[in-house]
Amino acid sequence: MPYPHLDQALEDGELDDLALMAYQMLLEFRRELNMIHQELYGPRKHAPFSNAYWEFVQRKLMTLQIQVSCSRLAWREDQAPAGNILEARVRGKMYGAQNLLYRHSLRAVLDNVHGKDLQPQTIDHARKGVKAMKASCKAFWNATNSHDGGRLVVTNVWGTAHA
Repeated sequence: MPYPHLDQALEDGELDDLALMAYQMLLEFRRELNMIHQELYGPRKHAPFSNAYWEFVQRKLMTLQIQVSCSRLAWREDQAPAGNILEARVRGKMYGAQNLLYRHSLRAVLDNVHGKDLQPQTIDHARKGVKAMKASCKAFWNATNSHDGGRLVVTNVWGTAHA
């Protein structure tokens, strides 16, 4: 099977600029998520809460924010949920990446029954992780598939719930 010819698909009207941009962003986010996962859980992973760990988390959050802000798909935190599935998937992927980066902090807070010996940065990142989880689900609230008359869109609820 031959690879899709994107220029031809654009010319034929089978693909619009928004779909192409969303597809490219989702591929880039997937690449970043793979690298994040490798750094946090791979054989040469950073020790959680070390200086190298915090620097890695901050660097990756900055990289993801820059990728989104330079795109036509950029959004503000106070903006309503996306109105189409393409934008919703980009937002959901971004919030999923944030959740992955904040996961160690959230786990530390949940495992710390007495609330002692936690760095303020750890607690702050745990809060941001919970906020990212909520935003990841909320990103899909208004999503419709504009290509087929606004049919209801059902996402991977198990993946969303797991994240």
